[in-house]
Amino acid sequence: MDVKYALREFGTSTCILALVDMENFFIGDRSFYEDFERPDDTPQYVLSVPFIRAEMPLERKWSVDDPLIVPGDVELVILDTSHNAIGHYDLNDVEISLASDGSAGRFRATTSLPPHAWAKPVWESWRIAPPATINKWWDIPVGQREGWVEVASHSRISTRSIGEEIVLDGRGIVDLASFFCAIGEAAHGPGGYLESNFMAFFDCLRRLPAKRIRWRDYAVAEEHLSKVLDGGAGPVRCIDLILGDFAAAGMPVTFE
Repeated sequence: MDVKYALREFGTSTCILALVDMENFFIGDRSFYEDFERPDDTPQYVLSVPFIRAEMPLERKWSVDDPLIVPGDVELVILDTSHNAIGHYDLNDVEISLASDGSAGRFRATTSLPPHAWAKPVWESWRIAPPATINKWWDIPVGQREGWVEVASHSRISTRSIGEEIVLDGRGIVDLASFFCAIGEAAHGPGGYLESNFMAFFDCLRRLPAKRIRWRDYAVAEEHLSKVLDGGAGPVRCIDLILGDFAAAGMPVTFE
């Protein structure tokens, strides 16, 4: 069976359970605009996830009537087709129940945010091979690109180092998720990640070795990121928040 996921004790290679597939894990539907305008004060989300189990070399005995409680933190690890880890999600308070024949079951867990529904198809693609060229996210419809950003943020693929100039390809920046897709790859190469909210983005910019930005086809972003948000100090366009972060980080922008 093609094992796609593994529950592992945090920070170790100890596998609690190997999974062929599961449901109700990738259920998030947030957009970055909504996150900015309505920050979520809920500290944890509870997931209830039916799964198909793979056979394990070390058998653990538990059942529906006698669930396994896993103390401490657990990682839900994404595996590629060779069963190498390519990313993970952090879980807490994991409780696992098995069906009577052990072939399936359910786990409950808490997490800080529900994994995005559109992250699953991106993981399926990256399981076969991570992106080798930039802008593969262009193939994803607008409204689903949050899934790409989430995968980039949780992945373990290697990325290139940053030079003194970041060249940002602006042709596909038609919403906020697209911006974070594009800036991540401009800085770190295919599948790269450079945060996904303005506060963390600014903090990250301050630590980068890059000294300047060259933004190609800036007019595309200026047109599509003109939505006015509540910036705390008053209404502000999304594009102006981005430019403000660059300016505050001491990173001049050249527009092309």
